[in-house]
Amino acid sequence: MIKYLLVILAIMTLLMGRPINSEAQSTTNLITNSSFNNGAGWALGQGSSQDNSVSRLPGSGSLRVSNLSANSSQAPILKPNTLYSYSYWIKAQNVVGQGGVARFIQSTPSILVLAQAEYVKGSSEWQQIKGSFNTPVNYQSGRLELLYKLNNGDVLWYDDIILCEGDVNCVTALTPSIVPNRLGDIDGDGDVDIFDYNQLLTDFGKTGADLVADLDKNNSSSNKVDIFDYNTLLTNFGK
Repeated sequence: MIKYLLVILAIMTLLMGRPINSEAQSTTNLITNSSFNNGAGWALGQGSSQDNSVSRLPGSGSLRVSNLSANSSQAPILKPNTLYSYSYWIKAQNVVGQGGVARFIQSTPSILVLAQAEYVKGSSEWQQIKGSFNTPVNYQSGRLELLYKLNNGDVLWYDDIILCEGDVNCVTALTPSIVPNRLGDIDGDGDVDIFDYNQLLTDFGKTGADLVADLDKNNSSSNKVDIFDYNTLLTNFGK
C-alpha cells in the first residue's frame, strides 16, 4: 500500500513541476487589435499614438512612440501553470535612449516579470522578436507592456503583436504571410508600376516624416523625396 502511495505521490510531483497545459496549441491570438488598426484594446501611454502611415503590412497601422519613457499595455486573460508564446515586430529610427521592448508581467498575486527580450535601439527596419514563458501555478492576472525609454527625437513603432497558448508553433501559425517587400512598391500592391511612379512624382522634392515615396528613409530631419528615391524606384520598376 505504501509503495502505491509513493508512486502516486511521485506522479503528482512531476505534474506539479511542469505546465499542465504545455501540450495545448492554440490558433487564437489573445491580443486585441494586434495590428493597431485603431485604438481599441490598448491603454496607450504618454508619447504613443496609432499610426496609419507606417506599418509592417500594407493596409494596417502600427503604434508609434516617441520622446518619452512610458509604456502602453493590455491585460489578456491567461491561465495559471500554462505555456504561452509571443511575437512582436518593432522598428527603430535614430533611437539613442535605452530603446523599446515588450514584456509580460504577473500583477497578482505578486509582481513578477514573466518574459522580456533585449531592448531595441539605433535605426532598423521591422524585426521580429519571439519567445515563450510559463505562467506560475498561482497566477491570477497580469499584463503585456510595450515599454519604451527614449530620448528626445527617438522614434519607435510596434506592430503585429501575437500571444497564444502553446509553443512557438502557434506564433508561426498566426503570423500573417507577407509578399516580399519590393523597394519602390509605394502603394503596397506587390509590384512596382506606373502608379508608384506617379506617387513618387507627386511627392518629389517634398519633405516630411509621413511621405510614402521617401523610399530610403534618409534618417535625417529632412525626410526628403529626392533623386535617390527616384533611382530606387527605377531600379525595381516592373518587378
